[in-house]
Order: sequence, then structure tokens, then C-alpha cells
Amino acid sequence: MGAGDARRGVASVLGGDGVHLPHPGGLRLHLAQGRPGSRAEARQVRRAGAQHRVRGGDGGELVSVLEPQVDAPTLPAEVKAAITELRKRYPTAEAVLLPALHLAQKAWGGWLPDAAIAAVAAELGLPVTKVYGVVTFYDLYHQNPVGKHRIRVCTNLACQLRGAEEIMEVLHAELGVGEDEVTPDGRCSFVHFECLGSCDTAPMMMVDDDYHENLTPQSVRTILQGLK
Repeated sequence: MGAGDARRGVASVLGGDGVHLPHPGGLRLHLAQGRPGSRAEARQVRRAGAQHRVRGGDGGELVSVLEPQVDAPTLPAEVKAAITELRKRYPTAEAVLLPALHLAQKAWGGWLPDAAIAAVAAELGLPVTKVYGVVTFYDLYHQNPVGKHRIRVCTNLACQLRGAEEIMEVLHAELGVGEDEVTPDGRCSFVHFECLGSCDTAPMMMVDDDYHENLTPQSVRTILQGLK
């Protein structure tokens, strides 16, 4: 089987012409025909993301790489310095990943666009796919813009039984936006959250880093009025 046959075979599995395929979160699958690369090139490809190789009978090679659609992203200097300090306290790059993502999210205004994900991956020498997987797994990382004040309403069983839905309705009415939307002035956004670990004080919500418990519709309105 020649390289052209291999390319067509992979394309038939991946879809399209096998060159660029869309991927959630702005990542793309890139399929390129080439030659066996040097060790330095191989390391660069591994850092870019997951790779799959199909070798043709004539020595041709196809490489598919998950890579971000961003241009040479870099972290702000203060974030890089903070990550450097963190690496002194943790044994591996993977162990530093969670706090590094929180630092990047704060630097990007409360969310993690593709550029931030790729920048963290590059700084830690990890595949973008691994970092992307962590971001999509944990609810405290955001892939869309959020308000200056982020409100999370617990909707687990205890809170649900004690009025969480009414709290969500008050937020919608008072802020004038739906869940996971940002107010026109950029002040607030809100989402429901599976559990915030405060069942004995239901219903409750978290505003930024602060818990607000034993909520009533009026207490929610008072809290919102205090958010500048």
C-alpha cells in the first residue's frame, strides 16, 4: 500500500479529505503526509498533542495531530513566574496542572480560551489534549466568557427540595440573562452546580469564592444589589 492509499484509508475513517477536521473547543485534527522526523521534531509533535501514524509501503508516513488553532500563545510573565515557583513544590508537571490552570484562568478574565489552554500546555511541556481533557472534566474551569462575579447555585437533592429552582428563577429575573450568559455590563453570570457540599444550609449558592447559605428570594436580591 502506498502513501496515497494510506492517506485515503485514514481519510475514510476520519472523514473529509483527512486534512483538517473540527474538534470541540477550537482544537483541530491535522493530517499531514511526511517523512520520519528527527527526535527534536518528534518531541515537538508530542507536545502539540496526541498523534497517530500510518506508514505506507513506500516509506511514506501520515501523522495526525490534535493542535490548537492559535498562534504561539504565551502566558503573562507573572503567571509564568508563579508556575515556576509551583514546580518547586510538586514532583511532576501533571501535579502542577490544576493550580496552573487556575492561574491562567484568572489572567484571562475568568475563563480559559484555546490560547490559554495551549499556553499552559506549552509551559508545562504537556500535550494540549491532556490539558484540554482536564479543563473539560472540572466544572470550576470555564471555556466561555464569564461575568466579573460568578454565581453557582447548588441544585443537588437537598437544595432542590428546599427551593433551588426558585433561586435560579430569581437570578434570571433580576439579572435579565439566562444561565451561563453574561449581563450586558459584564457584572454577573450564573450557572447551576451539582453540589457545593453544604447540604445542611440549603438552599445555597457560591458567589465568587464566598458561600451564601439558607437563601430566600429576598436574600438573593440583597446579595445581587451588593455586587459592584
